[in-house]
Amino acid sequence: MLFKGLLLKIETGQVLSEKQEKNLAAKLMLIPSFGRTMTHILLVLILILMIIVGILGGQEPISEVTAFIIAGVTFSVMMYLVLIPKRIRISKYLTAVDRFYQTKFGGLDRFDMYYIGQHKNPHMKSLKASKIYLLIDGYQFLFIDDYFKDTKYKMPNYLSNGKQDVYLRVIDPQKRDDSRFMVVLDDIDYFYLPDKNIPHDKSVNNRKYETYFKNFFDQDPHMNENCSVILKLTNGSVFRLSYDIYEGFQHAMPLKERQ
Repeated sequence: MLFKGLLLKIETGQVLSEKQEKNLAAKLMLIPSFGRTMTHILLVLILILMIIVGILGGQEPISEVTAFIIAGVTFSVMMYLVLIPKRIRISKYLTAVDRFYQTKFGGLDRFDMYYIGQHKNPHMKSLKASKIYLLIDGYQFLFIDDYFKDTKYKMPNYLSNGKQDVYLRVIDPQKRDDSRFMVVLDDIDYFYLPDKNIPHDKSVNNRKYETYFKNFFDQDPHMNENCSVILKLTNGSVFRLSYDIYEGFQHAMPLKERQ
C-alpha cells in the first residue's frame, strides 16, 4: 500500500494489519527497505571510489578536482537521504494523527485535555487502556480510552524525553467510540493525593514535539503504589489516576479535595 493510503487509514481511524504496520514502519524509514539499502550501498561505493581517484591524483576522464567534487556531492546526497525524508514522513504521520483527533474531539474545544494513566478498573468495562484522555470543562469530566496502541517499531529519540523509548502507534482494534465514560461534578464525592512528593518529569528532547510526546507517545502511567490521585464517586466507584492530573483537579474542583 502507498504511504498516502496508510496515512489515510490512520487519519480515518482504520485498523492496520500486521503487514500494513510493517509497511508503514518501512515508509517512515524506521526499518530498512531493499530499495533504500541498495541506494545507500551504491552511494557509499561511489563515495569511496571518488575519494580513491582523488587521492591518486585523478584518472582519465575524471580529474582530481572533479573526483573530490563528485565525492562531496555524493556525501551531501547521502546525508540528505538519511536525515531529511525521514523527518518529512514522520511529520506527515503526526499530521494524520492530528487530523484523527480533530475529528474524534470535534466540538470539545472548551474542555481542558489531559493524557493520563489509570489503574484499569475491572468494573469499568468501557475504559480498557492504561492511558486515557480526560477532558474537563469545570462541570463535566469525560474519560476517553486512548484509541492507539504501540507497535514494535521504535520512533526517533527526538520524539522522546530521553527516559523512555517511544514507538510507532496505530489504531487499536479493541477501542471503539463508546470506549468512554462521563461524570459531572455532582457525581464526584472527593479526590486526594496520598503522597504529594510528585516525581519530576524530565523535559522532552525537542520542544517542538513536546505536545506529541505528552499527549500521544508517553506511555508512562505516572503513578506508583504510593503516589497516585484517588477519585471517588458518590456511587462508590473509585478511580486511581496518574499524579499529573492532580493540579487539573485542583483547578477544576478545589472544594472536592479531601484534606
